[in-house]
Amino acid sequence: MCIELMLNAANMQFAAAAIHHGDATGWVYTIFAIAIAASEVAVGLAIFLAMYGQHESITLDDINVLKN
Repeated sequence: MCIELMLNAANMQFAAAAIHHGDATGWVYTIFAIAIAASEVAVGLAIFLAMYGQHESITLDDINVLKN
């Protein structure tokens, strides 16, 4: 959650700088940061779906895979 908040703060800064300077470069950085955040969420969801597919649970107490 902290990483998401930091990415959103950076997005706001890039967008504000783009508006202030009248340049589109800040918007390009913002789009890339949003794409990175979306891919991060997709990877996390894929991990949970893989764990659920193998063990039919996403409770870490029930899964001992991480100990190996």
